[in-house]
Amino acid sequence: MAVRFYLAVVYNILFGDLIAYSYIFAPYDLSPGMLGTVFLAIPVGLIFCGALAPLMLQDFRSAEKKRRKEGDGTVLPESMGVFYADVSIWATLGSQALFGFGILTTFISSYQYLIDPVAGGAVVFTGPMYERLGAHWALTLLACISLVMCAIPWVFYNIHGPTIRSWSKSTPNR
Repeated sequence: MAVRFYLAVVYNILFGDLIAYSYIFAPYDLSPGMLGTVFLAIPVGLIFCGALAPLMLQDFRSAEKKRRKEGDGTVLPESMGVFYADVSIWATLGSQALFGFGILTTFISSYQYLIDPVAGGAVVFTGPMYERLGAHWALTLLACISLVMCAIPWVFYNIHGPTIRSWSKSTPNR
């Protein structure tokens, strides 16, 4: 249930971000065509993450080997939250690339198994939220929620993990 809630919030932040592009990039007075091209920043982050996947796998294997040897382990950072500020368009595009990187590393790997139809609320609340709060405060709110949600995988792994791992016959140190 906690993982479903976590993924529902991540899903809402993902689609909320996509819907909010017209609010986020409004200060830059972009034409509709140029506004469409800013979506390319997310695939840049996805490609960057894919390119780093072999290094992340190597790091994961090293950490797993250490964890098995010592009977302990740590969770590597799995997500990123990016705060919005009135900065140049390039910094904003860079933050969207980091957003794409974070989505690939956290969300895509598990949402297909657990996501619930209730997670589609982003389409309903995003527009009114940006209109009432403005782009700066709406993005700050979503970034703060993202920051809090970053702790959930760590808590889940370190607090509930030993119990869950004890149920598996293939876990080396139950």
